Amino acid sequence: MLKLIFIILSIFMWTFSVFSQQDIWKPDTPFLDSVSVDYSNLNGNVIIGWEPSDSLDVMGYFIYRNFGDMSSTNFVTIDSVFGRTTTSYIDYSANAEFHSEGYRISAFDSSRNLSALSATHYTVYTSQTPETIDCQFHIKLNWNTYTGWADGITQYNIYRDKNHSGNLTYIGTVSGSQTYFIDKNITDNTSYCYYIRAIGHNGFSSSSNQICRVVNIPDNPQFITSLNASVESENQISLKFLVDTGAENISEYRVLRSNSLTGTYKTIKTIPFSKNSEINIIDNVPSDTKKYYYKIDAYNSCGKQIIESGIVSNIVISAINNGDLRHTLYWEDFYQWLGGIQNFELHRINDETDEVILSSIHSIDSYMDDISELPFNSHYYSGKFCYYIRYFEGSNNPYGYQDSSRSNMICTQESSRVFLPNAFAPLHDGSVNNTFKPSALFISKNNYRFTIFNRWGEKIFETYDPEKGWDGKYKSGKVAPSGIYIYTLMYQDANDNIQKLSGIFTSVQ
Repeated sequence: MLKLIFIILSIFMWTFSVFSQQDIWKPDTPFLDSVSVDYSNLNGNVIIGWEPSDSLDVMGYFIYRNFGDMSSTNFVTIDSVFGRTTTSYIDYSANAEFHSEGYRISAFDSSRNLSALSATHYTVYTSQTPETIDCQFHIKLNWNTYTGWADGITQYNIYRDKNHSGNLTYIGTVSGSQTYFIDKNITDNTSYCYYIRAIGHNGFSSSSNQICRVVNIPDNPQFITSLNASVESENQISLKFLVDTGAENISEYRVLRSNSLTGTYKTIKTIPFSKNSEINIIDNVPSDTKKYYYKIDAYNSCGKQIIESGIVSNIVISAINNGDLRHTLYWEDFYQWLGGIQNFELHRINDETDEVILSSIHSIDSYMDDISELPFNSHYYSGKFCYYIRYFEGSNNPYGYQDSSRSNMICTQESSRVFLPNAFAPLHDGSVNNTFKPSALFISKNNYRFTIFNRWGEKIFETYDPEKGWDGKYKSGKVAPSGIYIYTLMYQDANDNIQKLSGIFTSVQ
């Protein structure tokens, strides 16, 4: 009886031992063949595919996702699926449209034994950037290497959809070692969507996320215009240009100058691109009595000229002193306003007086100024007569501008004319000769000095004002006696030269 019990117990223990050993066996590790982004939409879902575990008692699979970057090992269980022959899973909580997602899986059996984790697979994440090559606009796709296939990658195929037609077509292939592609065949104001498909040596494939872009190629300027050239200061020409603020494909502007209309134009200033509609600069020239021609060109970042403006030129006026109190002036019309010429004004400046001596709507190129008719007796004239001309633009400028341009200033000098009497009668109120002073024409008020001495060399009168003379009295108010007196005169002529005169005269009481 005891022997029978021992035999039964031995069989039971053997059976228990056998079944206990089978329950702790780990299932075979499933083979994860690919992780692929559902490129058909833009929600970043990931489709995970694998081959069934070889262990027949496998009940299902656990899905793990990396919650760190690609260097992290922070794999966390996100879900499980049942059925040994289940071979796919869609991760609806993935964000593969923003970055690469990493996955692993494991199998579990009826005793909840877990297999080892599968190899790690990372989705292909693609992004795009505008790319300018030789100043031509393209789209550059960049992506990370697909990770997970032991045999590596043979190639990446690139697919594109135009204007959301739903027709993703193949446009090119690059090797498995290259992770970028440049699409040069694009047009402006068009939407393009792309995805990448990685092809492994083992025949498996994986698709990336879909990335979309509306192409807006930087616009070239539609216009660039030279508005004005004006001499507002000596040897300085003020230039004004109008540029297209909607332009984008510009790196810089170059302002150019030539000594003739058809001559060689050389860059005088480079201006970085900005969104300012007006460009205003001052050109310091060797002489503003020369004519200069200007234009402005726009260049892209490759140093290629995109567009050039029309040409404008400053106004030059010249003068000839005819020697008979007549000055002949010559000039040319302003070159070249979009609005045409409305009228011009010829100005004459004498000392601090600026007056318009001619205004006309007619195109003329010369004028003779007869100054002999000026009121010399009632007005002071230093002898330097300066002229400039200002042109006014017409109202037909298509950009709404109506400017004016000033020429250089040209001056001509009259010789000084100085006369001093040899006698005067200070006490004769009715006499026109009761104040002793020079009768002077065309002398400057600067550096003027008129002095009177008695015959003993004592200074009895002095003035720095050309309008004042000696009334025949001492400073005390006492009348000086009749007799011989000495004068000295220093003045500055119209050529800015200092002249000196001296002589004697008689005072008659």
